[in-house]
Amino acid sequence: MDTINCKYHPSVPAQWECIECNIDLCPGCIKKEPPPSTNAICPVCNRYLQAISISNIIKPFWARIPFFFTVPASAQSLFYILALSIGIAIFASIPSIFSFIPVLVMLLAFLRYAYVILDSTAFGRSKPPPIDYNMVTSELGQPIKQFLVFLVMGFVLVFVSRKFGPIAGLSLYFIFVLSIPATVMIIAIENSFIQAINPAMWFSIITRIGWSYLLLCLFLFLLGIGFFVATGMLVGENTAKIVTLFVISFVFMYFALIMFSMMGYVLYQYHEELGFAVSDEFEQASASGSSESAKQAEDPEVQHVNILISEGKHEEASGMLREALRKDPGNLILRDRYHKLLAMRKDVDQMLLHGKGYINQLILDHKLQGALGVYRDCITVKQDFRIANPDQVHELAQYAMQTRAYKLALALLNGFANHYSGHKDIPRNYFLAAKVLSEGLKQDAKAQKLLENLAGKYPNHELVPTINEYLRIIRKLTGTA
Repeated sequence: MDTINCKYHPSVPAQWECIECNIDLCPGCIKKEPPPSTNAICPVCNRYLQAISISNIIKPFWARIPFFFTVPASAQSLFYILALSIGIAIFASIPSIFSFIPVLVMLLAFLRYAYVILDSTAFGRSKPPPIDYNMVTSELGQPIKQFLVFLVMGFVLVFVSRKFGPIAGLSLYFIFVLSIPATVMIIAIENSFIQAINPAMWFSIITRIGWSYLLLCLFLFLLGIGFFVATGMLVGENTAKIVTLFVISFVFMYFALIMFSMMGYVLYQYHEELGFAVSDEFEQASASGSSESAKQAEDPEVQHVNILISEGKHEEASGMLREALRKDPGNLILRDRYHKLLAMRKDVDQMLLHGKGYINQLILDHKLQGALGVYRDCITVKQDFRIANPDQVHELAQYAMQTRAYKLALALLNGFANHYSGHKDIPRNYFLAAKVLSEGLKQDAKAQKLLENLAGKYPNHELVPTINEYLRIIRKLTGTA
């Protein structure tokens, strides 16, 4: 099944769909009713959403291949299969009629652990529980039933081959091979030997999973080939029997745990179709590092506004932002979105009115780059735009000069005395304007004239010595010293 992705976050799987709007939404895009309700609401039309199958938000097993190889590579798994492999190699190499008993017991213990791996993965856990005596000896019915399934398959295969010939036997063999993963899953879900040998149950599992089941079989087949290749590389004709038995046992168990973890994850992926509940540990782990998850974590109001804007509902988006800012005027995320929306709509009056408060808030929060950007937007549509607080002009103009935004700095400072007569910052603002003219715009003559007027008008100001020193330098530059 192809993953259905969110319309507004194209790389994030959708979890809800709106039949009315024909859009699919991820958890970060929906609106929710107040608790205890769990209903999801469409942010566009405000109607209830319909849930999409949970399997849509679970990564498919073929995207988790590296994970399956890590399962037997954990310290506890390696130690466990290492110990069993040593035991099997020792007892299997003893020429005794009774040596098969401990070998069978150890194989049973391994198969029990394989089912623990499968169950853990099937229930959405990324790590199996710690190995202890109770875990190994409890629920032995699962591996015993799996042994019995193999015995029944073998008996039926021999009977059919003898009764109906080798072609019928070979056909049945391929059916059994394709059905083995289904029998393992049935025992994991139902813990029933009768159902595990029921072809109708095999068909039910296979059809519910769909084509992914055949892909699973392909991967299991490739793992089987990998087992033979690995053992062929590690042992040779001259390898001691006990070493050969150890290598074959260890490699077999390693690859078998990969297979069981893969089958378990397929159960997890299609648990909704197969009818059992799981946790979401896998999805929590995968989401933690996702850049799209960061997008989903942005302010819900902003997310809903973005959706409304993308759907062309600008007036509704503006109303939502105005109401949100009325409740939370200090929210800079909301302010930024509202400013951009007003600029996009060319709502000049509202943009300038909002811009005054927005710039003031940004400067108070020491976000001078943002404040200068908003000022630039406002002065573009109204050249004589003034920020709300004259006490903030010097700080913002100084930052503009430091970032080489000389024209913006001069725009902030020009006419300051006319608009704010008697303000304490008039001398230092005009001194800053002279520095902008000289150092930034290379207009030394204008800077000289401004400084001379400033020194004459404020002869007793504390900045006069600095002004005079700067004026001396400028006169040298202009040749009027």
